[in-house]
Amino acid sequence: MTDKILATLAGLAMAFVGAAHAQSHSFSHMPDPRGEFIRLCAPYMIKRSLRPEAVCDCLYRQAVAMVDDAEVRDALLYGISETGVPTIDRTWLPAAKENQIDIVMTRMAKPTMACLYGQ
Repeated sequence: MTDKILATLAGLAMAFVGAAHAQSHSFSHMPDPRGEFIRLCAPYMIKRSLRPEAVCDCLYRQAVAMVDDAEVRDALLYGISETGVPTIDRTWLPAAKENQIDIVMTRMAKPTMACLYGQ
């Protein structure tokens, strides 16, 4: 009986952590998604640019313009805000949307360079 209770509690804890993790990636549900993204992104850009907020704003605008799917876009924005470069971890998306990762990364390559280096 105790094993069943522990297994149930472990399952509930994993579901809670998974739901919280998914919500932390949801820029589209924030009152000021652009502002929050820039706040999280800018510290990474300080080392790369004299204008970190402008670079982050540029990356945000490019992601919003180029990625139609809200879940994929949120994952991309989360990746940038956590690492300073466009990235999407496969665990951040449902399996059915994993095929979009390579497409999005390819689409974002040139605009990212333009945002960073003004090309």
